[in-house]
Amino acid sequence: LCVDIGWTTLTKSQLQTAADASASAGASKLTDNYSSYYLNNGSDQFYAIQTASVNAADYAKLYGSYNGAGGKKSLAILDADIELGFTTADGAYSANYSG
Repeated sequence: LCVDIGWTTLTKSQLQTAADASASAGASKLTDNYSSYYLNNGSDQFYAIQTASVNAADYAKLYGSYNGAGGKKSLAILDADIELGFTTADGAYSANYSG
């Protein structure tokens, strides 16, 4: 029983590390098109958001795959595991932020 609890705790920690690494890597790509978003309007802004979203998801998947857990050497981050959103200064979160 002790071994099972230890393995479960270790796996949970490894999965959290993978999730944190994925989120951090993905978030770092969201600012790449910041200047083009604010210098343009209309469809160019939409394109900047779409490009940033795709790049963020790609980096999240890549950095997630660098991590292992539960005896697996590499993890697969699925599209369904990724959610883009926006948090306001007062802490209110809304999913699928689009500008």
